[in-house]
Amino acid sequence: WAVCTTSARSVTFEKFPGKTLVAPLIDNALTSAPGSAKVGLGFEGMFREPRIKVTVSQTSKSGSMVGVDFDGKSTSKLLFRHGVAKEGGAGEVEATFAVSPLDRFADDKFDILELNGYEAEQSFVLRSDSPPPEAMMAFMRLVCIKAQDAFLLESVFRNDAWGFMLDPVSPENEELALDTLIATFEGALEELLDAPPIPGGAGASKRAKLAQAVRESEMKALRAAIVFLEQDKKTLDEKEYYQERRLRSLNLDRPVDDSEIVDPDIDFRRENVPWN
Repeated sequence: WAVCTTSARSVTFEKFPGKTLVAPLIDNALTSAPGSAKVGLGFEGMFREPRIKVTVSQTSKSGSMVGVDFDGKSTSKLLFRHGVAKEGGAGEVEATFAVSPLDRFADDKFDILELNGYEAEQSFVLRSDSPPPEAMMAFMRLVCIKAQDAFLLESVFRNDAWGFMLDPVSPENEELALDTLIATFEGALEELLDAPPIPGGAGASKRAKLAQAVRESEMKALRAAIVFLEQDKKTLDEKEYYQERRLRSLNLDRPVDDSEIVDPDIDFRRENVPWN
């Protein structure tokens, strides 16, 4: 009980000794319905004593409950960590993907992710009111890189590789990435639909209502992601891939000029070169 209560009512700051702390009064906001207030840590006075403050970005009446912005945490994590959940509104679900250590190009992919601040196993939050995160699409393209596109993982491209992943790499890679995401989300949605029903009705407990709100939120987000990805898959032929982007950047995506055509029968002896 003590560990759970401390976890739910605490805030974490990397610069604070011990990193985790419980602040009187502010801890109540951490177990209230989510809002827009920001929790920050500052150091004040001659001795730089730590001070925690809550900044409310919207006008609030005196005595009203302040809700904290939980900085992008998914609905399920809010319920698990703080015992609260967002009821209604846009659906949210957290999806986790990883580079397999058995991947032939695992070491190169690990290096690229680390260089860009990502872990080999990474979580992303999907929302029903917005497209899937760009970083998630890039992560999945990297995961799905096969031999045909493996030249992009070479050390000479190491600093640019993640940027390449932010846009479609090749038709085969893009299709595999989309198919993998769709299959993953369809499997997760099926699991939720097949899960035992949560007791509801007028006599349902607060915990049951929150759990049902989380389940509905996750299903809503998964359905929206599947629809978006299936629509995106229909545009594979319309997308611009790496090779096309590269040719365009070199100004080679155009008809060849007559002056650029070399006759193979011309004798290029040294004495015939005009600038010799």
